[in-house]
Amino acid sequence: MRILPLPEASWSRRDFLGAGAAGAAYLTLGGFPAGAADDDLAGKTLNLVLRYRTDPDRIARALPPGLEPDDVAEVTVDWFLRYPGRGEENLYFPGPYTESGIHVSAKYKGRRGMFQIGMPLDQNWGRVRGRESTGLVKKDAELRLAREGDIVRADLKRRGKLLYRIETEVVDRPAHPLFWHRETGYGAFLYRYRLHPDWRQGPLGDDPVELWLRVLGGRTGWYPEEMVEGGPRQCDIGKTHFEFVEPSPLDPFIEFPMVEIVGLSYRETGLAVAAERSYRGPGTQSRIERLQLIDKNRFEPWALYRYDRPITAGEAWAPPGWPEQSTALKLTSSELERYREREALALDPVGTLDLQLRIDPSIHRKTLPPQLEPGD
Repeated sequence: MRILPLPEASWSRRDFLGAGAAGAAYLTLGGFPAGAADDDLAGKTLNLVLRYRTDPDRIARALPPGLEPDDVAEVTVDWFLRYPGRGEENLYFPGPYTESGIHVSAKYKGRRGMFQIGMPLDQNWGRVRGRESTGLVKKDAELRLAREGDIVRADLKRRGKLLYRIETEVVDRPAHPLFWHRETGYGAFLYRYRLHPDWRQGPLGDDPVELWLRVLGGRTGWYPEEMVEGGPRQCDIGKTHFEFVEPSPLDPFIEFPMVEIVGLSYRETGLAVAAERSYRGPGTQSRIERLQLIDKNRFEPWALYRYDRPITAGEAWAPPGWPEQSTALKLTSSELERYREREALALDPVGTLDLQLRIDPSIHRKTLPPQLEPGD
């Protein structure tokens, strides 16, 4: 069986700007930028999902206003990798796209769903678009997902720390739909809000805090109970090893220790062709809707859960007793006071490049349709 190579490490801002230059060359001169996917990987998708039980008290203390604990305390961790198809590479999709979603079980007015606590990824465009417009908890990261024979390995690194990793074995049997990609029952709960540019006024801006629901296409809005034959494959629980490695209050996933694995699934384009063709889902469209407004004073401790906690002298703020006695998904009252009392912020330098290209006039003329003439 063919070994799938690991995607390249995440793109830095410099890589991103470099891709912009390559993209400009692509648009003006034609051809594909360096790093295009080969024919075997073009358009290929890999997806691994782990669902496990955890300490219910750990979830209960982390839930923001508007949500309540579910009947079962479960966590899902997934990896999603997609290679660009031939001709798809561009400034916003310059190479393999990888992200990892982390959700914990929760309820909204009795309806069972999941609260998204993280979605690290390796593309800048996805981070900005997903976090600032949709409300997803998207941060920059380095992710790996690869299969070698029946063995699948994946991990996630962020800010120099290996946060978690997994190794499992795929078996040729259908996985229960409960363990499919981003199956969140009623939906994934997200919060939309804006931070205040003047930290002395507090972390939250003038806009309201809104609780939203996001349901992916192909989902029914409730947890599936019946088995189906098509779709992703099972993974052997007995041959699965998952571990949190380095704790980080910036990404406090280690707060939710594994008690028991509930199930896993793995999907890969072309791995189980007959199963892929046989499955016919409900055909629903993705949807997102606002559930309610949230009191800003009550939500304030969670204002930075979508972002990194403050960092002073190279050390991230961590609440006392974390992670055993406290959660890093919200700020303590003393941390909020410290946040407001800072006299200044030290921002890392950010390089900005205003790129203006000059090309050969003869090439310029070739790029224009017959109705247009070259400018000055």
